[in-house]
Amino acid sequence: GIERLLEAGVGNVVVTHGPRGASFFSEDHSEVMEIEAEDALDTTGAGDAFAAGFMSMWLRGSEPAECLRNGHRVARRVISRIGAF
Repeated sequence: GIERLLEAGVGNVVVTHGPRGASFFSEDHSEVMEIEAEDALDTTGAGDAFAAGFMSMWLRGSEPAECLRNGHRVARRVISRIGAF
């Protein structure tokens, strides 16, 4: 699992938990962000949207918690409408 990836040299691991949130792990830090489930009209593209939201903040040097928050914010927009955008 996660420990094996970190031991193998993977620097950071992000795990999404569907409508329950996501977690971030590194060698010296872990962050679990639980969210309230929302009614989803369509989950097409939600994972990709989360990744884009997370990475856009990560590449700006934001802390993991802010990256997770932004990933959820972007994914929420996607699930609130029919079809990927």
